[in-house]
Amino acid sequence: MLKHPYLFIDLDGTLLTKNQTISKYNLEALDKYTKANGTVVLSTGRSLANTLKVVSLIKNKINYQIQYISCFNGALIYDCINHKVLSAKLIDSEILTKLFDFTKTNNLGFWPYNQTYIDEMTIQLFNISYAWLIKLYYTSHIVIKPKQYDPINDKVYKVNILPNALYKKLNSSIYQQLKELCNNQATVSYTSKHIIEITPQKTDKGEAMKFIAKLLNTSLDQIACIGDSSNDIPMFKIANLSAAAKLKRIHIKDYVDLIINKKKHKDSVGIFINQYLLNNH
Repeated sequence: MLKHPYLFIDLDGTLLTKNQTISKYNLEALDKYTKANGTVVLSTGRSLANTLKVVSLIKNKINYQIQYISCFNGALIYDCINHKVLSAKLIDSEILTKLFDFTKTNNLGFWPYNQTYIDEMTIQLFNISYAWLIKLYYTSHIVIKPKQYDPINDKVYKVNILPNALYKKLNSSIYQQLKELCNNQATVSYTSKHIIEITPQKTDKGEAMKFIAKLLNTSLDQIACIGDSSNDIPMFKIANLSAAAKLKRIHIKDYVDLIINKKKHKDSVGIFINQYLLNNH
């Protein structure tokens, strides 16, 4: 019997390779874990549509159907079996207005993951000079740069704050200013040196884990998780066993029980499963 029969997995930088695939080693480990009655939950900053692609990939490769996924860092929780949104949270319109004004004042990029993104597969980018690069990556989406934006009437699950130019980084001063601006009315987290994510108040991967744990009728003591970014810290803090797929940001080591790999994450999920979950450590 598994000591941790529930596994929450981050996607980018954890389960997925740089080519957006899942390594053979990870797939084989997932297959063994689920056949041992383990339950897998995907927890990601990705949109619903992009997360469902990974759900389908896992179903096709190992014939395992994932039921629950957490998208936009917990702003949207979805039941893949019953095709139902279980929870959806939006960023407060006043905070959204402040964020948009802040990016204009500080010459930063603004990318809202809104209803237009979901319904029309359209990405709206503001003050970003490398829209062409995002278009290359999001081939199934339309990428536009509107001249006007109305934050009061927009329905936004998550905002990406980005440098306005390629290869620039977002320093800690920007992060602290955003924290002060949001004033606990929204959640602010780094996902990389180039992206700061804003999600609704009291919305993060930890809150999503608690919500899904209730759906699964289980306690946090039975949950393990693995991720690689600052936005994974809320789930690292509350899961019974937490692992870093790699040390993307050095401070993550203070919040995890295990570091699977310092630099490369390609097979980290499989190593975590085989060495720590199936062996009942």
